[in-house]
Amino acid sequence: MNEKNSTLNNKTIIRLFFQTLFILLVTKVFLKYWLIPNITILYFIIAGILLYSLLHLYNVKNLVFSSTAILLNISVLVAYLIKNEFSFNANIIIVILDIILLLFSSYLILNFFCNLFEIISYRNYTSSIDLTKTGIGKKSEFILITFFIFAMWFPYFLTYYPGLIFGDSLNSIYQALGIQNWNNHFPILYTFFIKICIKFGLMLGNINLGYAFYTIIQMIAISCILSYVVCWLKHKNIIFLSVISCIYYAFEPSFPQHAIAMWKDGIFSVSLLYLCTLLFDLVLSKGELLRSKSFLLQNIISIFIICFFRNNGVYIIAVITISMLIYTFIDRQNYKEKIHYILTLCTIIFMVFIITGPIYKVLNIEDDEVEKYGILLQQMARTVTDEGNIGTEELEFLNKLLPIEKYNELYHPQIVDPLKWDKDFNKDFLAQNQLQFIKIWFKLLIKNPDIYIKAYLEMTYQYWTPNVWENNHFKINITSGNLNSALTNPWWKNAQVKYYNILSNKWFDATQIFSLTTPMIAIGILVWFMILVMVYASIKKQLSLILSIVPCLGVLITLLIATPTSYWPRYMLVIYYMLPIFISIIPIIGRKTTS
Repeated sequence: MNEKNSTLNNKTIIRLFFQTLFILLVTKVFLKYWLIPNITILYFIIAGILLYSLLHLYNVKNLVFSSTAILLNISVLVAYLIKNEFSFNANIIIVILDIILLLFSSYLILNFFCNLFEIISYRNYTSSIDLTKTGIGKKSEFILITFFIFAMWFPYFLTYYPGLIFGDSLNSIYQALGIQNWNNHFPILYTFFIKICIKFGLMLGNINLGYAFYTIIQMIAISCILSYVVCWLKHKNIIFLSVISCIYYAFEPSFPQHAIAMWKDGIFSVSLLYLCTLLFDLVLSKGELLRSKSFLLQNIISIFIICFFRNNGVYIIAVITISMLIYTFIDRQNYKEKIHYILTLCTIIFMVFIITGPIYKVLNIEDDEVEKYGILLQQMARTVTDEGNIGTEELEFLNKLLPIEKYNELYHPQIVDPLKWDKDFNKDFLAQNQLQFIKIWFKLLIKNPDIYIKAYLEMTYQYWTPNVWENNHFKINITSGNLNSALTNPWWKNAQVKYYNILSNKWFDATQIFSLTTPMIAIGILVWFMILVMVYASIKKQLSLILSIVPCLGVLITLLIATPTSYWPRYMLVIYYMLPIFISIIPIIGRKTTS
């Protein structure tokens, strides 16, 4: 018996030895393609994680798990290739072996996080989570937390009074003042909101008071929704996370920065966040809440703000509608109420297209067709600059859009603005020939698929790859918005913008303490955290919970279709707001599967 145990122990040790050697090799490949410096301590930490994962295999045979591992592998390779000018710089056999080992490491990374989520899901505290409670509970707590978040942000307002006003803001201000024609490139409802605030300031004899009024309203609105999330978590008895969320919302610098910024992204993003909590409660109630008129009204109001505060909002609602249809098919409880809700969403989408289409035309409100063709235009421009295969018909069309000699001068792989804002770019020609534009785009795609793929990847990869580490040090999210335009460009003089640092003194520099140049977590990392939570929900057969993430997923999808720039955190601001919701899903899965 002792000999048998000794033999088994020896086999175990030998197996562990070879597993460790294999993992050390995999870690080398992992560091290379994940673009991580080959530092000894990092090497052994990652090797330890991968070895632990190998010894605790979770659910590798799951189809969703396997597909996600392949997607992770592709996303890591894409970032690596772009950083290396689309070249592996190695023998084909070495490359194939590297890709196989990298795929194995992707399985192990996913496996590690699923194990981690499993540990979090089934701790004792999850038994106290109350999934029957919806809403926020005590209103006094909601008001107190709202005041706390607002108070922590207020020094930013005092430092940058009357608020941050950008190039985009000035276009809306000029439309509100009647200097420029109304244009839905800057959504009309948002511009009308600015107009109301400006009128208030002018009534008091100072337009800057109107800008300050806008900033205060926006700060209150955003802090209210973030306070709602904190109370929503507390009401479900997820106490620890609610406390951490309150601290996160109050002290993460990017939130007050956006709260005092005259950008549509703040209110748009918290409206999406609020809708996510409503969808979460809808799922937990198995559709029962759809019987409530108050609940439906909250949904409708948030959806209208989403649709009319950013032009991609209606497409996000379309993604939610499709997801709601799938959810209704999966869970047929309160079937009629869910169908009624889906029809309501379809009606709203139809109304939005009617209002922003025929009605805006009757009112002479212009639209910007270039915005939705941004990535397509980039692909066509790159075909010119890379001297791709272009026929006579395509060349003539491209020349009518923009003089052909200017493509080389204006094309930038990571932003479409130099092309679309150039004085020689013919927007009217594009608006009148949209079908022809699509036809030419498709013809060039058939002839130049490699150029199109490269152009697309360079425009989008930073939103969905987890290994663009420099984005964790991206400090120009706010300052990229042309903050000085109002002061330096004579064209904007009628806006009469005047900044005041109310906290200015001889003891400390408030602009350093309440800086506008603070880094944010890379979007790609948060996107992959969101995907990991979705995968875990799928493995645990809690697919319905994914519905609460869909609004955030919808923003990502619209960016991957028509982003105007390769990376700008403000476009995915909602994912930063959503982080506590993502985390809350993990213990809630544990509570649901054990109840």
